[in-house]
Amino acid sequence: KVEDKKKEMNDRMEAAREKARNKYSEAVQKSVSGIIDHLTATLNHLISIADRIDVRIKAHEAAGKTMTNSIVLLAGARTNITVAQDKVSAVGTALSAALASGKPKEQMQTVRDAVKAAKDAIVTAQKSLQDTLRSIRVETSGATTTSVTI
Repeated sequence: KVEDKKKEMNDRMEAAREKARNKYSEAVQKSVSGIIDHLTATLNHLISIADRIDVRIKAHEAAGKTMTNSIVLLAGARTNITVAQDKVSAVGTALSAALASGKPKEQMQTVRDAVKAAKDAIVTAQKSLQDTLRSIRVETSGATTTSVTI
């Protein structure tokens, strides 16, 4: 009789632990999914900016201006955007690995590090686009200093 009670209590405790694990996993997944969605939207915005910059460069080239420096900077910016996309993908991979592990709470630092790396890569890509815009202004107007914010 006492052993039956102990077994029943252990079963209830294990069920409660499993329910807590599932709730934690769902909450973390929802939170990180929101972060990934935000980062992806930011990347899509940067891609559209890069496309518009490319159109601007081509228009200036058609007008007879030399845009060599801007073209090189835009290529570098597109490379940085690709790196940022890879880092955002790594966030999802890190989350999946953390949730699949036996102790996901201990693996959350890996996910946080992946999110930080993705954010840093996005900032780098954004700065590359800003440098490209500055170069376009210099090459088209002959000015030596400009300030551009995206």
